[in-house]
Amino acid sequence: MICTRLLSPIKNHQQKTILPIIEVDDFVIYKMISSDLFYNAKAINQYLNLKNDDLKEIFFDENVYFICSNKLFDNEFEKDHQLIKELKNSIYFHEFVLKQLKNFKEIVTNDGNGGSLILFDYMRGYHKPFYVFSDIEQTKKELDYLLELPEIKEDINYYLPLYDNYITKLKKANEAFNNKTSQIFLFVDQLLKNKIDAIIEDIENNVK
Repeated sequence: MICTRLLSPIKNHQQKTILPIIEVDDFVIYKMISSDLFYNAKAINQYLNLKNDDLKEIFFDENVYFICSNKLFDNEFEKDHQLIKELKNSIYFHEFVLKQLKNFKEIVTNDGNGGSLILFDYMRGYHKPFYVFSDIEQTKKELDYLLELPEIKEDINYYLPLYDNYITKLKKANEAFNNKTSQIFLFVDQLLKNKIDAIIEDIENNVK
């Protein structure tokens, strides 16, 4: 249940897993974390400006978020994964979640600019990603990066869907999200106003 900003499969997915950030009603917003460096990723240690070596080998993209149903997430979540245990047992875990929630709130408030939210569903035996929104400039940079990879630029069956996702699906999704009366905007906006603010406040009170 992870992918690139172009909705394409992730390489070396064995080194990666999913981490829940917030559970809201019937949905989970989650992150991809990894034991190896990948495109546009940074170490959590660097993200939190830690002065020790904690979490220096767990990598993530601070501006890419995923969302799926609780049921689907529960089926795929590896609670005993080494990266999950290391991060959740860290004294910096709540600081990380708090910073990520504030970042997500800022992205949504800014009409999706600066980040990506990708919905995963399970259809016909496959996990299928869909855009909720994705920053055009960031997505274009990742498209350019992917198209330079030999295994992609030489395979028309791989790179044509990337163009289709960028040109067609992304445009349609962003237009829907930027329509303040659309179902998808109202859904995310309601999540933000009714749930995330309260959770941010709760975490802030607990980490003081």
